[in-house]
Amino acid sequence: MKIPLNTEIDSPQILHQNTQRYRRFLQAFGYPMRVYELDIDVVYGVIACFLDSTTGAVLSNDSLKLEHEVLATGATISSQAEWFFATSTLVDLTDIPIGSREAPEDGAMVVIEIDAISESSGSLCVEATGAGLPAARRMFFSGLNEGVITDHIALHDSYPCGIDLLLCAGKKMVAIPRHLRLELL
Repeated sequence: MKIPLNTEIDSPQILHQNTQRYRRFLQAFGYPMRVYELDIDVVYGVIACFLDSTTGAVLSNDSLKLEHEVLATGATISSQAEWFFATSTLVDLTDIPIGSREAPEDGAMVVIEIDAISESSGSLCVEATGAGLPAARRMFFSGLNEGVITDHIALHDSYPCGIDLLLCAGKKMVAIPRHLRLELL
């Protein structure tokens, strides 16, 4: 996973805000399967922090506002990209780059807008184990297709290749890196 901070920003105030958000994203991936919050909708925080003229992005929905925000960073819309933005309509992870043994960092970061994230209830319960988790951890997601988690589980045997997930519901987010072992409950 390549996630450098976008430094092509002229405004010191905006760069400071993005640096604070960037730290929050790093915290989310360093301590996964926990709920974190940003000061803005997570999807727009990702766009502001990580996309620049060297970045390719895929948009799986027809949001003109999202497309405008991505293009305003200088990023390109591509069919094979580092960043993949989706909504709860995403049914699986097929056709998303997973990297290779020589370049596992080429695996995509998939940002999925879902309905809700909770530590106590939801329509889909996922348990994770792995680095960054002292014990098995459960999270509940509403608006996330089971096929996304099933594919993430299937890709685990290909590690270090794989796909990193960032699930977001408004200003809340949960990171699910490719190294975690998942189980549907």
